[in-house]
Amino acid sequence: MQDKNPEEASDKWALPKISREAAILCGILIVVAFFVHRRLLEEGYGETTTVFITTLVVGVIAVSWILYSSYRGKRFQKHLAEGEAAYKLKDYSSALIHYNKALEYCQHKIFEKYIRLAIAQIYLDRGDTERGIEELSRNRDFWLARHHLAGYYLNKGDLEKAKEIYEEGIREVKAEAPLYSGLAYTLQKQGDVGKAKEILEQAISKFPDSKNLLKHLKLLESGEEIQIGLPRS
Repeated sequence: MQDKNPEEASDKWALPKISREAAILCGILIVVAFFVHRRLLEEGYGETTTVFITTLVVGVIAVSWILYSSYRGKRFQKHLAEGEAAYKLKDYSSALIHYNKALEYCQHKIFEKYIRLAIAQIYLDRGDTERGIEELSRNRDFWLARHHLAGYYLNKGDLEKAKEIYEEGIREVKAEAPLYSGLAYTLQKQGDVGKAKEILEQAISKFPDSKNLLKHLKLLESGEEIQIGLPRS
């Protein structure tokens, strides 16, 4: 489940600059402050008292949210760590329990995508291919899930299906460099070297600092086979 191209993907557990929940809270606090302040003035309270009470109400809401968010964050980290530990021991049943619990406490969409990817891999690892493919398909808006799904079909020798998934991924999601490498690899396997080269050149124009894309293009131009890290199936 590890990313085979770490220089081309950000730290999967790096916190986003601002969560959707934090943005929602800010909006709620602004609305609450406005209505509390107006209501107190209508009731005849002085400006100083009104500001004090409004600040107190907003502060209580903010602190409550922070405490609840902290609780959720700790529970998330606990179940995530236990899920990963169970997965390493191949205790798939326990891993699934903890990963699903982590999803309940997850506060960031990107974390949810990685956890769902891990859940899909568990099903594939224990031979429940249908469920694994189903989980990957549900996570199709995540480029790495597309890569895993295409990788599954590549490992099965279904080049046309893998090509279709890579092409859809590049068109429909925020594609990262490995999707382009995967498509080029698939096209080379199909004998369409010209198209594979075109895809890599297109990708390099988008990701000029990607060492892997440059490496793959050089391999292609020298007549050698592109090597990519395929997800397990």
